[in-house]
Amino acid sequence: MEATVFVCVVTAVACTLLLLDGVGCLAGIDDACVLDRANNVVMVIVGVATLLPALAALSTAWADHRRSRRGEYTRLLETEVVGPNEPPKRVLMYLYISHFLSAWGDRMWQFAVPILFMEVFVDTLLPSA
Repeated sequence: MEATVFVCVVTAVACTLLLLDGVGCLAGIDDACVLDRANNVVMVIVGVATLLPALAALSTAWADHRRSRRGEYTRLLETEVVGPNEPPKRVLMYLYISHFLSAWGDRMWQFAVPILFMEVFVDTLLPSA
């Protein structure tokens, strides 16, 4: 198994657990609540926003794997053969995924820092301004 596929599988499993815990707690199953009820909406959003790129990376890796094996099964005189110089499609998908996660993480950080400062400095809003 390729290292990026392994990381995507581990990330997808972790995001699925995070998502299921948040949905279970929002559904009223008190035994499923790891955190407070107020944090479950955030857990669901983070779970979905991280699970979708992991699934996209896994699907493109699977498509590249199927495509590379297809060259072994083509007939000798068949014209449709995958060239060895053609770059894999997952490289472009990794670029899109990394841009999405970087931009999403940057926006979440810009949103979270003022809230954190409001929690730390209760008497004044000056640090978060």
